[in-house]
Amino acid sequence: MKNTAQTPTTGGLRGLHAYQVSLEFYRQLMAALQTVARSHVTNQITRASESVVLNIGEAYPATGNDRARRFRIAA
Repeated sequence: MKNTAQTPTTGGLRGLHAYQVSLEFYRQLMAALQTVARSHVTNQITRASESVVLNIGEAYPATGNDRARRFRIAA
């Protein structure tokens, strides 16, 4: 049998593209901020990026209008 190497698809929240992108942004931001002095602006962008990841996580299991509202908040 021929072996076709493919990336396995991930289900659930981790399979949601918006979650993957927001989490990657957060990770890259944290790495970039390692060399920058902490300030009001760096604290604000850190909190905002954390909020996006958390809001997407909260929106994923919701249903109906509540889910749409939570995704809008994350956006």
